[in-house]
Amino acid sequence: MKLSANTIATINIPYNNYVKKIDCGFTPKVNFINKPIKNTGLFHKITSLFKPKNKTIDVLCDDSFKEKNIVISVENGKTLGINGTTYVNNNGKFEALNLTHEKFKDLFPANQTSATQGKYLGDCWLVSTINTLMQKTNGRIAIYRKFGQDWDDMYVKLPQTDVLFPDSKTIQKHEYQLSGSKGLQMLEEAIALTKSLSATNNFHHANEMTGFCTIMDGLNGGSQTQALLAINPEWNPKIINLDKTTKQISMIKKYANKDNMFLGIMTTKDKEEKTLLDTYNKSFDGKLIPVHAFGILGYDKKAKIVSLQDPLNPENLIKLTIAEIKKYPFTLTVCKL
Repeated sequence: MKLSANTIATINIPYNNYVKKIDCGFTPKVNFINKPIKNTGLFHKITSLFKPKNKTIDVLCDDSFKEKNIVISVENGKTLGINGTTYVNNNGKFEALNLTHEKFKDLFPANQTSATQGKYLGDCWLVSTINTLMQKTNGRIAIYRKFGQDWDDMYVKLPQTDVLFPDSKTIQKHEYQLSGSKGLQMLEEAIALTKSLSATNNFHHANEMTGFCTIMDGLNGGSQTQALLAINPEWNPKIINLDKTTKQISMIKKYANKDNMFLGIMTTKDKEEKTLLDTYNKSFDGKLIPVHAFGILGYDKKAKIVSLQDPLNPENLIKLTIAEIKKYPFTLTVCKL
């Protein structure tokens, strides 16, 4: 059976006089039933009541609940904390992440699902990719998997090396880094460290030796393809060049609304490539800036409008008709997640 973007994973937890705490980063659907249900293997015979204020479920050792079970439904890509461990609904199956739920909430607060690019760093290729992936179930799960916890320390698992963050500390509030959740800042810093060819994988040590800006300068210039491969080396992104406008538009129409597909564009240079632009009758009219990266978040088939997200202003989506987007010179990156 093909799984949809709304695939629900259901936890069935029967009661057995055993105290546990379930921590929800969302508002789950909770139902009580009277007949026993088969265990999932993650839990053993407990029951509970949901507290909507702090989104927790505290298990009760009350004899009046002995004959009841609790059923919690978790949406695809959402997480649930059970006794400190974080589980994510990975397309209908619960997968344990290497993070306590307290640490997960510290890294990925529920109200911070995108990041804003720093002012003085050419890392739009990375931030636009991260933002787009965070809107996709498989992309979000892939980012969660990059993180591992070792007591108070954190590490980010990248193809080149595991980057260590002692005491889970990042460099906070710097004009060179993205603004967003601590987890996304940590991911950006880790990728910057590997691109800067540092002699150490300890971010604190590298910062002391070479300085934060020197590390982050490694992100000046890159591609969405590089960002995708850093997050999951098994993805196989394709680039559709600007001379293939018909194919670009066809793929945007076909894949922009699919949860398991990444689409992003990178605009080319304007004045420095005037000859190239003139060749294809393309120009910039002010809605998309040149030499910049954007994520594609949707396509309205009826209105024929493409929704794009600018990492410099991720909250306000850019809306372009098909006719308008055809005017821009860009490469299209496509990847199945």
